[in-house]
Amino acid sequence: MSEHAELDSLLQNILMSSEIEGESLNVESVRSSLAKRLMIKIPFKKTSARTEGVADLQMDVFREISRKLLRLAKPPQPDI
Repeated sequence: MSEHAELDSLLQNILMSSEIEGESLNVESVRSSLAKRLMIKIPFKKTSARTEGVADLQMDVFREISRKLLRLAKPPQPDI
């Protein structure tokens, strides 16, 4: 997955979740917060503590899921 596709996927996840919860987030602010964490160069917009927190939470979830998937994908080690 390209880095911009990853950014867009994480952004859509945040926006859909916030919509379900009845929250309104500034799309460009969330995109900038995520891009910083993914080290993707985009024109950054002003962020807020709220969008920074949402991006941190999303990245924590993403990393934890990735870690678990990698562990599941590892071939089993033979018993010695």
